[in-house]
Parts: sequence; C-alpha cells; structure tokens
Amino acid sequence: MSHVFTRVFYTPATATNANPRSIDFVMEREDGTLIGAYSHKTAEQMANDYGGQILIMDCAEFSAMQDQSYITEPEPIDDKTYDSALNCLPPMQWGKWSGVESFRLSEFYSGKITTIFARTGDGRCWRFRDNGFIAGELIAQKVIAAARKLDEECTQA
Repeated sequence: MSHVFTRVFYTPATATNANPRSIDFVMEREDGTLIGAYSHKTAEQMANDYGGQILIMDCAEFSAMQDQSYITEPEPIDDKTYDSALNCLPPMQWGKWSGVESFRLSEFYSGKITTIFARTGDGRCWRFRDNGFIAGELIAQKVIAAARKLDEECTQA
C-alpha cells in the first residue's frame, strides 16, 4: 500500500541546533494515534529519543521554514576562495548585474538553498547562502548593502 505523506515530525531550532530537523513522516493509525511512518514511534517516544520537543507541520511548510533557516548574510572572502569555488563545479547563472559579478554553486546545500559567490566592482569578494533561484539583481542588492554596512562599520571604528 502506497502512502502520500503530507506532514512531518520535526525538532525545532534551538540555541545549540540553529536549524529545524525533520525526524519522520506522520502516519495515522486506525485508532487515530499519530506515529512515524518509518520509526513507528509516537511523538512522545521520539521526544525521549531526541531529548526535546517534537512538533508536527505540513511537509511543504516545513521545507520552506528549513530553507529559510539556512539563509545567511553576505560575508567577505578572499580572491582565492572565490576563484576556487568558480573552478570547482560548473557554476549556475554566472553573470553580472548592477556591476556585481555572481554565480551560484550547482550543488545545493539543502532544498533550494545553495552557496552564492559575488565580486563587486572594486574587486571585493563575497559568499552567502540563499535561494539558488533568486534574481541576479537581488544578489547584487544584497552584496552592495553588505559592502556599505562593512564600510560604515570600518569608518566608525
């Protein structure tokens, strides 16, 4: 018998684990008890195993929430790191938008999240994780904003 699973048991993000983690798909027994499709354990049993709270969420909503938890802000990197990433795998959507050259790794970190690399017109290089399908213009805006913020912090120091 084939099942289509629409909900997932998961552990929420915590101070020690910054990202929510899926545990098992939710399956309902004939008596109405919710159990893991693979573990055949209840949420209470899973909570004992994982030492924390076990929650239930729609699979698509969980996936979106988990992806969001992996997004990072642009951070400065050196030229060598940028060039190494560019030559490691075939880049995705390598191009230039608003004076910012960028590409995305073709290997995804999780779901739709991949590592994005960018180089501004002044030669500074950046790296961050985000949706691998965002527009190049949005990448440029994020990197330009990060560069301005870094410049302001350096001026104030």
